[in-house]
Amino acid sequence: MADLYSYSKLSTFTECPRNFYYTYICGERGGESVYTYLGTAAHDLAEAIDLGKISSDEAAERFVDAVDESDVLGFTWITEKSKVNYVECVSHFLRNHHPTDDPNIKIEDVFAVEIGNTVIWGFIDKWSMVGNTIYITDYKTSSKFSGADLEHKKLQLYIYAEALQRYYPKHDIKIQFNMMKYADTGKTLKARNELKIASEYNEGLVTFDYTDACREALHEWVNTTIGAINAKDRDDILDWKMGRNPDKDFFCANLCSHHGKCTNA
Repeated sequence: MADLYSYSKLSTFTECPRNFYYTYICGERGGESVYTYLGTAAHDLAEAIDLGKISSDEAAERFVDAVDESDVLGFTWITEKSKVNYVECVSHFLRNHHPTDDPNIKIEDVFAVEIGNTVIWGFIDKWSMVGNTIYITDYKTSSKFSGADLEHKKLQLYIYAEALQRYYPKHDIKIQFNMMKYADTGKTLKARNELKIASEYNEGLVTFDYTDACREALHEWVNTTIGAINAKDRDDILDWKMGRNPDKDFFCANLCSHHGKCTNA
């Protein structure tokens, strides 16, 4: 019987086996951060706009309401400036995001794809078909990806592309992140709250082709990661090493759902 995984589950192990141990071996889901809470809200509002269920202005207003709710719930920010920048940028995105005119667009489309002895399942934020090309889009409220981080994050889109290419083997597939806090000025991605009022810009899309090399990288990552997980001792927490420094790393201090549990053991 094939193992059942999601991108999130596989990625958690790659980034930090100790986080994987707490979450999936012990079944401790941990808590949210302000970034996961508001990231989910922004994601849902963008998709509601795409489907024509809500206006752009109303979405921006609801996002501000969600920010107020996060304050009431006691979520904290790194600094007040980081809060202002985040809220201004995401609010600007929502005010300027518009519903699609594509009647065949798929939103939160469920998929499952078998790679080796592993079935990976999940939901694709948004995808559409234009002629012989499929466009897959994933919304992100994070800061821009760079270097090795970008290569790792692209694996999420590779999984989506692999699933759709099984159904549409003759189609070209373009995968893209929509970096919600940023706008494309034609030269670079720029934080939305740094745009000049009259400036011309497009949404902050970071686009790639899904190629044979991408497929090879995906299969290697999935098979290697599953092998590494299966080789771990599920009864020994020390066999699940920390992938980051809990005393210094931004993710550990602010985003990890198990913040505070880890030691330097």
